[in-house]
Amino acid sequence: NSSGCLSYYVNKIAKEDLIAVVMARASGDVAPHGGLERLFGTNPIAFGIPADGKPLIFDMATSAISWGAVDRARRNNELLPDMVAVDKFGKITRDPQKALEGAFLTFDNSYKGYGLAMMVEIIAGVLPGADFLNLGIGDEWGNFFLAINPNSLSSLEEFKRKVRILIERVRNSRSIDGKKIRIPGEQKIENMNSALRNKTVEVDQAIYEEIKKLV
Repeated sequence: NSSGCLSYYVNKIAKEDLIAVVMARASGDVAPHGGLERLFGTNPIAFGIPADGKPLIFDMATSAISWGAVDRARRNNELLPDMVAVDKFGKITRDPQKALEGAFLTFDNSYKGYGLAMMVEIIAGVLPGADFLNLGIGDEWGNFFLAINPNSLSSLEEFKRKVRILIERVRNSRSIDGKKIRIPGEQKIENMNSALRNKTVEVDQAIYEEIKKLV
């Protein structure tokens, strides 16, 4: 019954020179493509890849939006981005309250995102004995952790060196605006490290007020 920020876990695993694959199955907010029922969780999947220097981290939800983002928009009387949720009748909505009464969409609003959400539901839900599809069969939320030793197929140092070559080749490839290509996960890890250095975390005022009620 845990989930949280998967980047934290894959980063720790990658720093031990292991390739990390982590998935989390959550309670249902997301409808299958073409559906109305909230069957899947936001079901994130994350990867951590050891490389010379800092690891490469990629963490994504299979949903178009997180529950927290929708709830925050509701509290702040804000509209949602377009094409991230439907109301209970299946109509696209930007109203966060109607989205909470309806369902969220997958990240690409197609069978591909829906298929990924289903795979996470199976691997992080069915496989470890957690609940799935909100059927109450298992033990609520579920997680799956896979750590791969690069030495199984390659020299660790050679693998890390080549991953760094790959990252820098992508970063310095030609771009539309002439700026460096953004590498997935770098900004998120930098934000985390900055918060740790400064010993502060910024939160919305509405969320802060809710936290105060708990302490």
